[in-house]
Amino acid sequence: MADLGLLDAWGLWLDGSSTIGHTLYGMPMVWVGRLGKIVAFVSALSALVDILGPERIRAYGTELLKIKYHDETKTAYVLFYSLWAIVAALAFVLLRIRHIPLDTKFSLGWFSFPFLILMTFGIVAVLIWGPKVMAWIIAKPSFATTVRILSLLGVVLGFHFDLLAS
Repeated sequence: MADLGLLDAWGLWLDGSSTIGHTLYGMPMVWVGRLGKIVAFVSALSALVDILGPERIRAYGTELLKIKYHDETKTAYVLFYSLWAIVAALAFVLLRIRHIPLDTKFSLGWFSFPFLILMTFGIVAVLIWGPKVMAWIIAKPSFATTVRILSLLGVVLGFHFDLLAS
């Protein structure tokens, strides 16, 4: 099983050979293809922006910004924390794909304590202000266009890696 770079993998694919059984920067090509499919699928969810309509999304974000107390609505918080759960699950899956044991000790040396303090304050800040920042982002007039552009990029990249793993 050879570890390939991106250009090596494309060269192998263009020669008509299968890339399955090789790795791309240490990740098995099977998983590269699967991640490509997942990225393309998630990017295709931008159709929800068109179904819901940019105006309705912007109005929802504006309404969320007007809320003074989080007890008035739980929707933004549930959505925001669900997104964090998805990110954590993806991180877990990527660690398992890379065959990194979950009990691996990571040492940052003398930087460990300041890093831990910064992470603690960062996580608290995200949990407190995250839903408001999300509401501010979706209230922006350019939100729908940005989602469409990022989705197009995601579909192209996802297709690229899926094709490369075929």
